[in-house]
Amino acid sequence: TSLDPKRPVLIQAYVSPEVPRAWLPVKQNLLAFLREFDAAGRERVETRVVETVKYSPEAREARERYNITPLRVSSSEESGSRSNEIFLGLVFSSGTEEFVIPQFDRGLPVEYELMRSIRVVARAARRRVGVLDTPARPFGGFDFQSKRQSNEWPVVAELRKQYEVVQVGPDADYPHDLDALVAIQPSALSAPQLDRLTAWLAQGKPALLLLDPLPAFNLSLSPAAAQENSPNLAPLLKTLGIEWRSDRIVWDNYNPHPQLRSLPPEIVFVAKGNQAPMPFQEKDPVTSGLQEVVLLYPGAIAPRSGAGVEFTPLLTAGKDSGALRWSELVQPSIFGGFSILRGIPHTPGKEIATLAARVRAPSGVNAIIVADADWLGEEFFEIRRRGIEGLNFDNVTLALNAIDSLAGDTSFLALRKRRPRYRTLEKLEEKTRAYEEKRRAESEQAAAQAELRLKEAQARLDAAVRALEARADLDEQTRQIMISNVQSAENRRLQVARANINDERDRALENARIQMESSIRGVQSAIKLLAVALPPIPAFVLAIVMALRRVPDRRPNQ
Repeated sequence: TSLDPKRPVLIQAYVSPEVPRAWLPVKQNLLAFLREFDAAGRERVETRVVETVKYSPEAREARERYNITPLRVSSSEESGSRSNEIFLGLVFSSGTEEFVIPQFDRGLPVEYELMRSIRVVARAARRRVGVLDTPARPFGGFDFQSKRQSNEWPVVAELRKQYEVVQVGPDADYPHDLDALVAIQPSALSAPQLDRLTAWLAQGKPALLLLDPLPAFNLSLSPAAAQENSPNLAPLLKTLGIEWRSDRIVWDNYNPHPQLRSLPPEIVFVAKGNQAPMPFQEKDPVTSGLQEVVLLYPGAIAPRSGAGVEFTPLLTAGKDSGALRWSELVQPSIFGGFSILRGIPHTPGKEIATLAARVRAPSGVNAIIVADADWLGEEFFEIRRRGIEGLNFDNVTLALNAIDSLAGDTSFLALRKRRPRYRTLEKLEEKTRAYEEKRRAESEQAAAQAELRLKEAQARLDAAVRALEARADLDEQTRQIMISNVQSAENRRLQVARANINDERDRALENARIQMESSIRGVQSAIKLLAVALPPIPAFVLAIVMALRRVPDRRPNQ
């Protein structure tokens, strides 16, 4: 209703008449929404669907006028379709304004993309969002340290579809008319640059801050890696009213994806299955309705004692989680730089970590802080774009919701979260957690037994040395020679015993892991069997009932 009937919006869809089976739901959903928009928009919105095949005049028009080219579909996606290149492009135009989606990918939310594109060409007033040009290089550019060209972060391109994006330099005063600011890894700024950001936040300007203790995209930007060159973050954290330990990395054993079991627990999956009281803050429109968010090597934030701020957790880790020090997880590489270690023991902590929070203060501070920067990586935009089955992460939705909320543009918050709600196999997750807890207990028991046996071997060595030292019938030189011989012999035995004990411990841990995975596979097989066997039963019973009801009708009349 806000569209001007004097400037109608024309939507042209260049669509292949035949598409692979995997793309058929996308095409049908898109065409259904176009018909709905055409009916509801009346004279304000017009739609035109152009059937397009390769080498046709329509294909030439799409390519030459709008740079819409066919998408080549791999053979695994064709599923019997004869075509291997499809058209699914959209052109939005209103007056002189034009916006093109060259290829409508499977993972894009149809209704949201259509509504946003209509608003773009309708020249609705755009708010201004600033992106601080930190050493994380959100706008890309040449990195003289690594001598490589970095690409622009995909979140910047995504924001340009809705906002006027302003590149904010860290060394000059920020534009006063920004509706919101995005700062990725501000801990990497210099001291004067950090002071300028702190002063800007103290004025009550809305901001989305990504504070990452271990940015996987560039480990050298870790605060712990900078050491003495790291700026003092205390004024910034005090202004925000939060505590953030820059050398603590949160981990969580919860992982609802069997195909991703090889990932380390520092890849944190936030979802309702992680047993946290409230993984997503249901009272905040930014996170209410989200289903799953993934963070990579995140940190934890907490309210500062006596700060007097309104601290609202938005994302929390699960019950089976904890934290490691940066020095336990990262080691310097012999070739320079740093490398991340794997296979580190993980002991769950007593507190559930807050991974993201909204902070408001009487002084005017209005910010959303996420203790991670990797969750906005290119891979999550690619997963969303391609619509990979089973990986329906809400990372992009969370980012756009947070910026919308801060900038005061809430028109898309509810629309963006409209998608099918996927339920996990709760019984399987429950059994998996039980097996994992059993394995952890067995691992801890094996490690404790190994430690005890090593201490006993060391005690025997110490006792033998003390017995020789107590003998009065030996002169000093003989005593030292005998002690040295005993120490050498006992050390050899100790080394052999240590190797045997470690082998036994490793075998016990491996057996526990194999037993856990075998048990989980058994549960999965049972669920698959039930999924195949149960559906035909109602039809079979109905057939028997109908057959029995028809039996009397076949008897001859007496």
